[in-house]
Amino acid sequence: MTGLEPGGPAVLLEGGERVPAQAVVLACGARSAALASDAGDRVPLQAERGYSSTFRQPGLTIDMPVFSPSEKILAAPTGGGLRFAGTAEFAGFGARPNWRRTEALERLGRRLFPDMAPESKPERWMGERPSTPDSLPVIGRARASSRIVHAFGHGHLGVTTAPATARQVAALIAGDAPALEACSPQRF
Repeated sequence: MTGLEPGGPAVLLEGGERVPAQAVVLACGARSAALASDAGDRVPLQAERGYSSTFRQPGLTIDMPVFSPSEKILAAPTGGGLRFAGTAEFAGFGARPNWRRTEALERLGRRLFPDMAPESKPERWMGERPSTPDSLPVIGRARASSRIVHAFGHGHLGVTTAPATARQVAALIAGDAPALEACSPQRF
């Protein structure tokens, strides 16, 4: 998706294709702000970049997530491995990943679990979480069209809050729910 036309509404795709719709839900994660501006809303959204390292053959298992408050690192069992997470940054769109963050996680993880297999190599990951200055998501109708509904900006809680957001968005589209003023796209 390259843009929105609020009048239809319609979604604009690469190559100039225009797809008309009865309603549009704008839920494009950290890339939603530019599209929200097409719908008349200026939303200060930033990509909060999270990092993790996953060891597929760590040589040990844990039964549940473990958080080290002193090291600010989370160790979590995953399907076939052990993941370390606990760092984030604001670097802007298009910035290259700072893999020193995962290297630090790996050093801390090996210090917390000294029995890890020394030959185990990590898989590194970086993802962009859509974050707002007030830490609240953006959920509500667009200024330029009541048939465009914003649903983004959940930061670290996107997976956790997805079901509640989906219910609210469906109710807004059906006309069965009042707006959530605290999450309004026009609050900025």
